[in-house]
Amino acid sequence: MRGIAFSTHYNFVLGFRLVVRLEAERRYRRQDGPLFQLDTVSREERLRKLMHAVAQTQAAQAAGIADAIIRVQTGPHPQQLLSALPTTPIAWYLERKQWHRFTKVERHRRQRFEYNLHPAPRIAVLMAGFENTDTTQCYPEGYCEHMESFRPEAIAGSVPMLRRLATSVFTCGTKLRHLKRPIIVFTGLPFEERTLLTDEDRSLFWRAFGLPVTERYLGFGLETLAKECEAHDGLHLNLDTAIFQTFFDGKHPELIVTSLDHLSHPVLRLATGLSADITFQPCRCGQPGPRLMKLGQIPHASWQTDVMPRKPPVPVPALAAAVGGG
Repeated sequence: MRGIAFSTHYNFVLGFRLVVRLEAERRYRRQDGPLFQLDTVSREERLRKLMHAVAQTQAAQAAGIADAIIRVQTGPHPQQLLSALPTTPIAWYLERKQWHRFTKVERHRRQRFEYNLHPAPRIAVLMAGFENTDTTQCYPEGYCEHMESFRPEAIAGSVPMLRRLATSVFTCGTKLRHLKRPIIVFTGLPFEERTLLTDEDRSLFWRAFGLPVTERYLGFGLETLAKECEAHDGLHLNLDTAIFQTFFDGKHPELIVTSLDHLSHPVLRLATGLSADITFQPCRCGQPGPRLMKLGQIPHASWQTDVMPRKPPVPVPALAAAVGGG
C-alpha cells in the first residue's frame, strides 16, 4: 500500500523546499539489526525484551540480580521500577563484555548509516561497523587514496580519528575537495575513554574542513542514542532507542543509559562515568523532547573501577517502595 508523504528539505543555495512524494506506508523497517522491528513493538515491550535478555546473561547471574530483573520485567510498570535496579559500571561491561552476551539472538549486524539531510550525500565513515552502500563507505584506517577516489561530500568519525585527519590537512596538505556537508562527530559508549567533543575540537575541525560539526552519541551497536541539531544546543534524545537517566551522588549527576536497540549485548542501566543534565526546555530549533546538556567526565568515575559489586536480588517490597507504591 502506498501513501502520500510531505517533508521539507534544506539546500544551502535554495533554502527550504516542500517535497511531496508517494511511498509505502511502512517505509522504514529495521532489517539491519538482529532485534525486532521498532515500528511494530511498543517502547514498554522493547524494555521488557531487553530486561529478559539481560536476566539471561552471565553478568546478571554472577551479580545476583537476574531474579530481580525478571520481577521488574513481568511487573505492570517496568520503566517505573527501572531505577530500583543497580547500575553496571562501564569498565566492568567493557572488560567482561562476553559476560553480557545474550546468546539467544544473533550478533548485531552492521548498522545502516543515516544522514540527517536529504538526499544523502556520499559520506566517508572513518570507522568500521556501518554497512557499505552506494552513498556510504567505511574507512576504519582513516584517509587513503581509495577514500579520495570516492570523493566524499561529508565525513563522519570519532573525535580521535577526525583529529588525525584534521592534523594531516595542516601537516601533509591532505585535500578533501568535495566536502560540502556538515561533519558528523561520533561520541558515546563504544569509544575508548568516552572521548568527548570539546570547543577546541570544533574550532580545529572548522579550520581544517571549513564546515560546521554535529555530534552524534552512539551505543555499542552503533545505534544513535542522541544527536545534535543545527542549533547546537545539546543532544536530542532518541526515545525510540534509549532511556536516559541521571544519578546524583552528591557531587555529580552521572548519566545512566539503557539501550533498547541492541539485544545481543544488552545494556541496562549502564553507568557511563559522564556527568550530564537532562533538560526539557524547548530547543531553539523548534524540535520538542528532552536533550542532554553539559556532558563531561566525572573525576574518578565508576567506569574506572574494575570490579562490579555483587548485589543480592532486590526484594519485591523494596522495588514497590522505590516507586512509592505496590
